[in-house]
Amino acid sequence: MTAKFTEKIKTDVKGWKVILFLIAFIIAINGITQILKQLDNQRLAGYISIAILLAMIVFSFKIINRYITEYEFIMTQSRFKANKIVGKRSSKEVFDINLKQMEYIVSQESLKTGNRDLRKKINEKQNLTLIGIKREKMIGYYREGENLNSFIFQPNEKMLVALKKGLGEDKVII
Repeated sequence: MTAKFTEKIKTDVKGWKVILFLIAFIIAINGITQILKQLDNQRLAGYISIAILLAMIVFSFKIINRYITEYEFIMTQSRFKANKIVGKRSSKEVFDINLKQMEYIVSQESLKTGNRDLRKKINEKQNLTLIGIKREKMIGYYREGENLNSFIFQPNEKMLVALKKGLGEDKVII
């Protein structure tokens, strides 16, 4: 099965941004610790500082994960496939669907401006967007058995043209 169109998107992370983020993270933890030292109840301050530290660690991992993640979208004659690539080694198939399963693809902006009849009850939603990509977000709806699922992604113009050709003009609403 040869690919009709393939697109790989990733966020370009500048080294200075990572260093700036780490410095801000350290300063924030230090500032919070200094504020908590002034509480009268030191036991409560200890619990709060541990909770804040854990929350900041989880938040940092989520942000870093978003920066090292890239998505690959592959469209063939009859299939549309998305892979999530984390780092250099880990690759996971997000979905691999037949084009006949696709209900439609609509721009997120179009949904906001009044096409409420396009919104349906969704069983599973997947966010395949990246931080720092300045493209229009599109929402794809597809059937998997009785369930209607959706995914949000940021295709480039060439991918949109390929989707219009593969799905038909009436199923890609911009």
